[in-house]
Amino acid sequence: MELLSDILLLPSITISLFLELSLFLLFSYAFFLSLTLLKNYKKNDTSNTFYKLENRSYLLVTIVTLSVFIKILLFAFFFNTLNTLAIFIPGAMCSAGVIGSNEFGNPLLVFKIATLLIALLWLRLNREDEITPTQPYFQKKLWLFTLFFLFVAIELFLEIAFFSHLVTDSPVMCCSSLFNNNEEKHFLLRLQNLYLLILFILLFISSIVLNYYKKRFLSILSILLFSYVSYYTLVYILSPYIYELPTHKCPYCMMQKEYYGIGYFIYISIFMALYYSFVSLFFNFDTIDYKKSSLFLSLFFLLTLSSFILYFAKNKTLLSPLF
Repeated sequence: MELLSDILLLPSITISLFLELSLFLLFSYAFFLSLTLLKNYKKNDTSNTFYKLENRSYLLVTIVTLSVFIKILLFAFFFNTLNTLAIFIPGAMCSAGVIGSNEFGNPLLVFKIATLLIALLWLRLNREDEITPTQPYFQKKLWLFTLFFLFVAIELFLEIAFFSHLVTDSPVMCCSSLFNNNEEKHFLLRLQNLYLLILFILLFISSIVLNYYKKRFLSILSILLFSYVSYYTLVYILSPYIYELPTHKCPYCMMQKEYYGIGYFIYISIFMALYYSFVSLFFNFDTIDYKKSSLFLSLFFLLTLSSFILYFAKNKTLLSPLF
């Protein structure tokens, strides 16, 4: 427990939790403000009461906009904190061991990504609402903020629980052991490597084609499936080519400086592809969103395959058989 207390008092964790709690208080005030606006919202209302409420909406937008930008920075700071914690967790070599050290790690990561996605969607919806004189999305952005606040609350609970339950007195599995031992646990991994790679390529092509023809629902469905398959393709087939080691399979180590931080570019590109796809699905503001989605998909596709192609071109061999 003494070591656990020491970990909680690390500057990175103390700063992270303090900022997250501070933001939650700001979001809480904004949430109650948004409930008041939703309760009294009447379209085309010209009463003095509504004008007063509308002035409050500017305060709401200012609070949420500034807080969201801070939250985006905290998202990057969280991953840096995980890497620094690896030295305190027995057996952990990178973020994988830290995240997997208790049952709150992976749900926290999922909620952090989902919260970030909703935050960016809110910023985009708010921008469209502000540049349109009639503010047609005013009520919609308030409902979206309500959803965002719910995710922020769950994320904060998971983050406090995660840092409070870090394993410090028993070893955890390192990334290579963790992912090598999971190879038979998922149906996609029962496919031969070649078939999984072909599925990865086909889903990429279908996503690009559906974006080109602006098929909103089919496009997002295809990209979600592509993202799902991409995770297993990247970790279990392509990541060893980034590390140039057949036994090293990890989605986290590729973000380290030894590999030039290529993981950041890989994950940001697929995240932005998903973001623009959701914008096209729910808001459909501009056809250029489909093009941006395809652009980031293509960047992700090239980044994930580049190490595989370069390694084969250089060594004329594969790190693991495709059949």
